[in-house]
Amino acid sequence: MDIKINDLSQPFDNIKQRKGNFGQTLDYIEASSVIQRLNDVLDGNWSFQIMEFKIGEEEVFVKGQLTVGNIVKQQFGGSQITRKKDSKEIICISDDLKSAGSDCLKKCATLFGVGLSLYSNGHKPNTNGNRNGYQPNTNGRISNAQITELFSNCKSNGIQQSQVIRAAKDIYQKSISNLTGLESRNLINQLTKRTLNATN
Repeated sequence: MDIKINDLSQPFDNIKQRKGNFGQTLDYIEASSVIQRLNDVLDGNWSFQIMEFKIGEEEVFVKGQLTVGNIVKQQFGGSQITRKKDSKEIICISDDLKSAGSDCLKKCATLFGVGLSLYSNGHKPNTNGNRNGYQPNTNGRISNAQITELFSNCKSNGIQQSQVIRAAKDIYQKSISNLTGLESRNLINQLTKRTLNATN
């Protein structure tokens, strides 16, 4: 099956916004939009399955997999447990698991390119002149989708994944997943400069 990554990764017009940590406003797309994109591009030839789930004290977690053709991508999703304001009684765990499943589907879909533009500001004009277009959120740790985007942009500039991992440890004494958005942006810029200098 021909997976049309370019079509899957097209920016969305129906971007929603919600409040995040530290007063941030975060862009997101609804699960229904992701499902519509998968159906439109893949003619419905995809499947999503919840592999595991766990109910914690405050959150529920699921592990799911999205299958397109013979390619399988797995990710985790989560949702806060909703409770009544007065009694703190749990309202409906099944609804919380459903929300976690939707979150998981969206995260799996980003591994096929769906919604990646949200993490690189692809739905907005890029005016900073950055040659690789990588523009992660600079506050807090980068997400799995941003890590995927970072590796993809590095690869397009001739930088191997092992080089990125080693450089993160050498420069910041951190693993890739513990970098902040600002650190990851600085890292990719430094590696790109090294590559350009090595080829000149």
